[in-house]
Amino acid sequence: MGAARDRLHKEKLQDPLFGHQYWNLDALIYRENAGRFGFFFDRHFPDPVRNLTARELAMQRLNAPLRATQIGRGAVGPTAATTVLAALHHLRAFYDFMDANGINKLTEVDQEFLDRYLRFLKFEEDYSDNYRAMRLRTIFWLYESRSLLSEDWINFAPWGGRSSSSLINAKKKTENSTPRIPENVMDPLLRWSFAYIDYFSKDLIALNAINDSAPNHMQKISPQNIGFRSIQNEIRSDLALDHFKTCEAEPARDTTVFMKAVFRRASQSLKGTAQLRGIDVRHALATLPSVIPEYGQPWRPPFVKGEALHLECRNLIAACYIVCTYLSGMRDSEIQAIATKPIKFLRDKDGNIVRIYLTSKQYKGRSQQGGPRTWVVLQPVSKAIEVMEKLGMLERSEAKSTLLFTPFNRLRESSKISLNSKINRYLNGFVGHINTIMAPWLNRAELGPIPIAEFQPITTMMFRRTIAWYIANRPFGIVAGMLQYGHASVQMFEGYAGSSGSGFKQEIEKERALSRMADIVEMYVEDSAGTAVAGPMAPALTAEFEYIRDKIGDYPGTIVDTERRDKMLSHLSKSFYPGLLADCFFDPSRAKCMEKTKSFMHDEPVRGLCDPNCENACWRKKHVSVWKTALADVERLSRRNRLSPIQRDILRTKKIQYKSIIDAIDAASPTHAL
Repeated sequence: MGAARDRLHKEKLQDPLFGHQYWNLDALIYRENAGRFGFFFDRHFPDPVRNLTARELAMQRLNAPLRATQIGRGAVGPTAATTVLAALHHLRAFYDFMDANGINKLTEVDQEFLDRYLRFLKFEEDYSDNYRAMRLRTIFWLYESRSLLSEDWINFAPWGGRSSSSLINAKKKTENSTPRIPENVMDPLLRWSFAYIDYFSKDLIALNAINDSAPNHMQKISPQNIGFRSIQNEIRSDLALDHFKTCEAEPARDTTVFMKAVFRRASQSLKGTAQLRGIDVRHALATLPSVIPEYGQPWRPPFVKGEALHLECRNLIAACYIVCTYLSGMRDSEIQAIATKPIKFLRDKDGNIVRIYLTSKQYKGRSQQGGPRTWVVLQPVSKAIEVMEKLGMLERSEAKSTLLFTPFNRLRESSKISLNSKINRYLNGFVGHINTIMAPWLNRAELGPIPIAEFQPITTMMFRRTIAWYIANRPFGIVAGMLQYGHASVQMFEGYAGSSGSGFKQEIEKERALSRMADIVEMYVEDSAGTAVAGPMAPALTAEFEYIRDKIGDYPGTIVDTERRDKMLSHLSKSFYPGLLADCFFDPSRAKCMEKTKSFMHDEPVRGLCDPNCENACWRKKHVSVWKTALADVERLSRRNRLSPIQRDILRTKKIQYKSIIDAIDAASPTHAL
């Protein structure tokens, strides 16, 4: 509590006292992505006894450990402020349930009533298992804190000390429940983000810098309007209406005329100001919105309203956030904790960049205050950070904050220093803006609309989940057609090396395990349908699948227990490694790739030395296209005239080998099995 009190005094916040009806707990919450946290006890607990009980429970949980009564759970230390605030709301809900059943005090509660409350929680389908467990945890606290509650408490061990998870029959989830963003959504989303950072940001930074310095000079024009809105309105009244109709019809030509008129009027108001923050005013005013050479037109319609500039700046923040979180694997709390000047470059002796390091805070696995942490990131992340440093200068100055992702509050919707959950609104607003304005305006195939209607609203957690899935399942694929997953994978893994607390590497390994298991189940289902695997490993796999079918009674027309089936297949996934040319069931004693290396140095196959005729290999229908491509390449090379006899022999051998593999896969297909 000492660190929290120092923070309260530093930020000049009122130190909450036990007798206060409003507790400001901001100083106890260190994550930058958290919002403002406070609680009005008199509003939620008007009854004096309940009010005192709630304050005593909150004070106890914030400051002292508890001796647990649940079976299998040890003593519980002081609880995080966010958890205590949630518990207070759960306590209020429990009191409401008591009122509905005619019970006034906690001492009147018995086990039969708690069983009724448990049935009520189970009946609510919208509640997750985790939420139900949290609601029950508050009830256990009312018993475990009984010696520190002066007026009212639960006077018996609820449910005999059984754990809350066992009470609600919660099943342990083996897969991350956070949905991943589909590729048809992630691809255009990332393309638009790159477009904002690489092209559109120059105009937005220039206009924003002028807007930062302009109010002192433009105060007499219209203090209510923002940026150039008043100047544009004045010019609009001076120019003919038919000119503006033409301007809308031919924006590439007439936007420049319009912005030159803006410059003439603005230069009178900004007389004597040649440069603002190192940005040339004439260039900034005379070229906005810029004509992008690749597009042959301005990147957006003219800024006819001042609010449009601020909404576009928020879109730029969303674009930078997407690039940073998706291409680094950082959590939302880690992204929003990035301060100014977080990037450092490692260069070789010639001055070329070898590595890019980004410093922020990590909270998971650390104390509540978090701790510094360094990530290795890609160049697009560095560019996004550079754009954010230029964009939010005034916001950080006004808030006296060094946080990079500061909300763009020119419209004064909030006074919060950090973005916190507002970033989700920025992200979905960005998608909506692309679909309604930007995509129709540019009308380019590579920058099409984002099919978000097929998905759900985007949240920050989805990006980390998505990139982990891509690295685990598509190591040879492409990130949005621009960055190789393999390249991203190497640098991200290096960035997390030696820091198991980050959990990213474990998440990817978990995704890989799930992917392997899905492949094994797919093989089994295909084998049951008549599409067997081929290759040296095929007889052993076919025998194993036949044994499992007999064991579980998996025959046509029968319904099998899929959980039992998956459990019996799970041992195969532990040694399974999918590949482009063949899948491997790795056994070091039989692996050909181990013959040219020291087997004790590897616990998985060496992919660069993979031999499709290895005893561990099997071939499936998914490999046919790659083998046919390789066969076509051999046949093309064989038609060359200037080949030595040795080269022709090698190509002839390869052609026979590739064709035999293709024939073996075709022979195992259903058409040959009938």
